[in-house]
Amino acid sequence: MYPTDYYTMIRSKDHIFDYRLHMVHSAITLGVKPTARIFKTSAPSVRKWRDRFKAEGSTGLHDRSRAPHSCPHKLSKETEDKIVKLRKRLPGFGAEHLKDEFDLPWGVNSIARVIRQNCKTRIKKKKHQRKNDLRHIKAAYKPCTHFQMDVKYLNDIPHYWPFMQFMGLPRFQYTIRELSTGAQFLTYADEISKTYAILTAKRLLDVKWATKYPFEEGDPEKHDRRAGWLYSYCDGVGGMLFQPFLDERGPLCNLPSLDAGKECTDESQCESYCQAKEGAEAGSQESGLCYGYQEASCMQSVLNGVVQQMWCT
Repeated sequence: MYPTDYYTMIRSKDHIFDYRLHMVHSAITLGVKPTARIFKTSAPSVRKWRDRFKAEGSTGLHDRSRAPHSCPHKLSKETEDKIVKLRKRLPGFGAEHLKDEFDLPWGVNSIARVIRQNCKTRIKKKKHQRKNDLRHIKAAYKPCTHFQMDVKYLNDIPHYWPFMQFMGLPRFQYTIRELSTGAQFLTYADEISKTYAILTAKRLLDVKWATKYPFEEGDPEKHDRRAGWLYSYCDGVGGMLFQPFLDERGPLCNLPSLDAGKECTDESQCESYCQAKEGAEAGSQESGLCYGYQEASCMQSVLNGVVQQMWCT
């Protein structure tokens, strides 16, 4: 039976030290052999800790270092000074970089030990500290100026997996996060493709322009900044700027269609519209070509293999 009561044991920060201390006190009071029977150990062990306690006090009850007293291959003082000098001259270089740059003959671990012991090194921040720092920086952004988009696989959610398999639910989640406020815009799809990514961005831009950036007369500077940003984005994705008729939001980005030029007989076969070929007459039965953009101001489309009248919006 352990000679220390439970309350004392759970309050201890070092159970091994407390165990040895109680054993030494018992050996001094009751003797070596009775203490060995109580603590279920050998008499030599009891004598060893009792003698250490008498010679060194309570510090003698801690484990002694088993490290060697000498190291024949340890770097000399002159070598360490050379490494420290190089490190202070180039504080951004680590051990491996210093070894490669100056062709040092010593090992990377030895160089790193010298740097760690003699030079001030930057303490590596923990994950929650790095997140806090980034959050502080992102909070300084103006709303609706910085976005981050990624795709999440939904097949690793245990409670969602059975429904996804038997009910045909979406397999991927497209997420656009506004960095300063943390607002999220979500869409779902059955595959990862450029088409779904473009559609997700288009929906966000439609909401953003309609709610955040209405066209305001008398504020041309704001309108020019918005138009410049939109032009850069639209040009990057291969789109085309256009001004919808009677739309006060200003110009919008007409995103390209991925199936442009494909033969079609109905809009359901295209990403946007099935456009009649040049010179086609309304009412004739002809095939068309998939339109190159998502939106159109004027269009002569093909529905169910029949060329329709020209329409404009």
